[in-house]
Amino acid sequence: MTAFKYAVVGSGNVANYLLSQFNSIGAECTAIILRDINKFKALNRYLSKSTTCISLQNNDGLNGINVDYVFLAVSDDAINEVSCLLPVNCGAVIHCSGSCSLNSIDKKHINRGVFYPLQSILKTEDNSNLEVPILIEANGLALEDKLKGISLQLNLKATIVDSAQRLRLHLCAVYMNNFINYIVGSVESILEKEQVEKELLMPLMHHTLDRISKQGAIAAQTGPAKRGDRNTLNAHRALLSESEVKVYDAISEAIFKRHKGTDVK
Repeated sequence: MTAFKYAVVGSGNVANYLLSQFNSIGAECTAIILRDINKFKALNRYLSKSTTCISLQNNDGLNGINVDYVFLAVSDDAINEVSCLLPVNCGAVIHCSGSCSLNSIDKKHINRGVFYPLQSILKTEDNSNLEVPILIEANGLALEDKLKGISLQLNLKATIVDSAQRLRLHLCAVYMNNFINYIVGSVESILEKEQVEKELLMPLMHHTLDRISKQGAIAAQTGPAKRGDRNTLNAHRALLSESEVKVYDAISEAIFKRHKGTDVK
């Protein structure tokens, strides 16, 4: 597959990831499109001297875009708005959202697609060796094949899913990443109050994830909620604030009902 020319709209975590990855395979970024052009300098390490910075408010600059792909690494709410601003002949327009439909891209664009990295990405980290599944969708087989080809160049696994499937996978990702982050944050708060090192619980976390990967989460479930151990549950509740108890009770109740089908309280 020959090197391609592209533009990126955005400067956040996904934009940085795409620029880094595409730079590694020799793709040429001809333009960065931003609401705040002051953010352009932070992206310089991925760009050539010929890369131009275009303001989303600059209609003349947008009309000059003519690339193979324009990647919309913007918030979900901005996808349709930005796609409407882009000229019809700018190139294939690709959004990078897990929760938005392919139809979020304005239909004036003949070639529309999705290139969604199913991973938690931070621009402050080195993501060069990160395992990142890519979920792909397109409104035509030719573009679908091209996006699969880009994934292949990047040595990333590409999976074709439609918008409904991708939304469900995004929901699963929120459970697995965002919700777990919240719970671990609660753990960190308790440990900090007790002046206990988090490292004491890291072997348990690693073993839990390893067991889930081998057995599945339902088979791997243990603990007082599964057993219906009210004494232990009440002892835990006594250590928590009112808002923390609500979360603890909701999760404990869900675990108990999954395994026993009755009321844990």
